[in-house]
Amino acid sequence: NLERNGDRGEDFVAQLLNAIRSMNKYDSEKDMTTADGTEVEVKTQVPWYAENAFTLDLAKKTNFDKCMKVDRLIFVEIPRNDVIKVYECGDRRGGWTSTTSKGRRMYCLPISEMNLIHSEVNPELAKSLQADSNSKFIKSDLLLSRTV
Repeated sequence: NLERNGDRGEDFVAQLLNAIRSMNKYDSEKDMTTADGTEVEVKTQVPWYAENAFTLDLAKKTNFDKCMKVDRLIFVEIPRNDVIKVYECGDRRGGWTSTTSKGRRMYCLPISEMNLIHSEVNPELAKSLQADSNSKFIKSDLLLSRTV
């Protein structure tokens, strides 16, 4: 499910930036490249609401290093509604480490310091992302919307 969401986010951003996705699904340098050669990494996730941040798992060193080194780091927010928001994280050194309730050490990047580069109402994509999300916030929102 998470892999499907990653693909959806990457496809969305590739179209947005007119970029070409990497042929290697496990590329350790980038997810895509723009026409001018800019390397882009895309993360599709629900924000960590308590921290008001998007996160990188510190245990996944190769992925963490890729996110810290790539030219552009982009986050596609899995929304709680139908609005897909795309953020660019410029300052990756302004984050902090926090531990989840399940003991995962995460590097938090504050959403308030990111640039919102795109926002659109897209119910079809939103529903697909929500359906494959593991987030308890998204799941509870879906349950509420079905019972109202």
